[in-house]
Amino acid sequence: MNTTGWTALRTQWFKDFQLWLFITLTLFFFRLVLITSFSDQIHNDTGFKDILVTLLMGLRFDGATAAFWVLVFFLFSMSCAFIKW
Repeated sequence: MNTTGWTALRTQWFKDFQLWLFITLTLFFFRLVLITSFSDQIHNDTGFKDILVTLLMGLRFDGATAAFWVLVFFLFSMSCAFIKW
């Protein structure tokens, strides 16, 4: 499918979003594995809310890290509106 214009741009943006989502969820999964692996070292006073806050804060950082890596591909996607790639 060699198209130009908005169709190609929208297709590439969706692929970039999929890559961002994959990277973000992979990092989140590994954080969850680490928390589970080292659960015996977590202080006894730590509750579910504290772990949930940690996971959500980590998700914010994971999203930013994934956006940094996807940015290069996103910029190449912008060229799909003008050039057949």
